[in-house]
Amino acid sequence: MFLTPIDDILGVLEANAVAYRKAQETGKRADIKAWKDAAGVAEVTCVGHMRAALTEIAALRQALDDMTDLYTALINSGDCGHWDPETDWQVIAARAARSDDA
Repeated sequence: MFLTPIDDILGVLEANAVAYRKAQETGKRADIKAWKDAAGVAEVTCVGHMRAALTEIAALRQALDDMTDLYTALINSGDCGHWDPETDWQVIAARAARSDDA
């Protein structure tokens, strides 16, 4: 699920670079068109993977929030003993990770 394939992005960027170098060397219309086509593919691929990654990140953020809320609610219920879950390093780390989000 998480972390879209970086090889896809690197592959299209490399193809774009090769097409660009060829267009620069030859100056032929066909090579310039091939470079523009490669650039379009690179843009679409990169943007698509970025959107997928952002969706995956949003799901992971929600899961972290839900798990932290469930854990703290369980501890605060008293069914597992009595302590302040907000002092547990896992809760502190989760809250700190989420506080950087805006």
